[in-house]
Amino acid sequence: MRGRRNGRLSPIAIALFAAIGAAIRLAWLKAAHYLDMPARAGEATNVAWSLARHGTFADAFFVGQGPTAHLLPTAPLISGALIRLCGDRLEAAGIVLAIWCLVQIGVAFGLAALLFRRIGASSAIVERTLILVALIPIYLPEEMFDFQFWENGIATALAAANLLMIAALDQKADWRHRDRLAIALLSALCFFVNPPAGLAIDCCWAVCILRRRRLGDAAAIAALCALALALLVTPWAARNQTTFGEPILLRSDFGLELALGTDPGQAAANDQIKRFAHRAIALHPYAGAPARRAMIAAGGELAYSRQLGSQTWQWIRRHPTVYAQIALRHYREFFLPDPWQFDLSEWKAWERTRAVLIGGLNTIGLIALIVGLLLGYRLYGYLLGYTLIAALPYAVVQPIPRYTYLIFPVLAFAAVRFVSEGVAAIARWARDARDRRAAAPRAGREPPYRE
Repeated sequence: MRGRRNGRLSPIAIALFAAIGAAIRLAWLKAAHYLDMPARAGEATNVAWSLARHGTFADAFFVGQGPTAHLLPTAPLISGALIRLCGDRLEAAGIVLAIWCLVQIGVAFGLAALLFRRIGASSAIVERTLILVALIPIYLPEEMFDFQFWENGIATALAAANLLMIAALDQKADWRHRDRLAIALLSALCFFVNPPAGLAIDCCWAVCILRRRRLGDAAAIAALCALALALLVTPWAARNQTTFGEPILLRSDFGLELALGTDPGQAAANDQIKRFAHRAIALHPYAGAPARRAMIAAGGELAYSRQLGSQTWQWIRRHPTVYAQIALRHYREFFLPDPWQFDLSEWKAWERTRAVLIGGLNTIGLIALIVGLLLGYRLYGYLLGYTLIAALPYAVVQPIPRYTYLIFPVLAFAAVRFVSEGVAAIARWARDARDRRAAAPRAGREPPYRE
């Protein structure tokens, strides 16, 4: 499986196919009538518009709800600022947000390409992966709808940046002060933007630091990372203290998402998307009026989420085996999604095709990482660890396609490398076998008689 390390990426070829990929995505967005206006992508859209119009981080579930901590601030702040820069021109805002989506995709896959070049993939394999991703956009609605307002594209790029730095420092004996500072800033930013991705990255950094540094130095780096994260979290927690009367460090939505994902009858339902939709209308204030009324009656989003969380935990304590089955099913759905999950996407089409393609790619990618690790690709351990750990928090909620984008670049490059090098190895074996068969008769002949 070892790819050749020589050769360089072809900037012209990559730019050409990147342009084609961007054109495909923009043409689809135009056909969906969302190039001329911003998309509607859930709670983050509401918060971004509230920021753009009123300068308030509010109204996640409905207009007039008031301040929210339902989601972290980074992505809505960026989207809200971009909308505000465009004024009241919806056409301009739609184009600017579409370009912002393309930037996120380009940075994420550009960094992943550099990562796989560093760990030994040939330039041909990297180019092949980029071309495949550009021309077959299996995450099209997530890339061009969700990433206008949600953080998953940014988090994927930050995770790739962290993994690239891990790959560089794992092979470097002398770590400078700027290396330590970069570790702290990159890891903290990844965690604050998307805690599941940040948790996985922090675990990878912990292994790298403990392997490469002495215990005292490792402790100092850990303290620096904690300080960097505190600098990011503190302003947000202070805002929440002022707004809600308590310092919510991250998000207020855990109880709500736990309750929504804990349905013992989901797997056995005849129409799974219909069952989930009914449950969402009953529980999620963005999805249905009954849930909005329940949230208001409970005293707001924080009290409502905690109420749902408390009720769900009580059920889990009474049914631990059933809940374990639900969590395991969610973990499987993160990697091998069912078609109905794609009805939770902003574009409800090609559900079965997308489920098969994404599930197949994830399967090949995971096999590639495991086989590579067994063959001595030491750095594949970080990629496998990141992939498996990033999925863990989503085992307690219902996975949707937007969440699984976090592992898409890593598994896409790993899968293409595995298939490409496997096919090349089989071709070499077949060629060598033919050469041996052709040489065998000549080697077996008796030498000509000489007097």
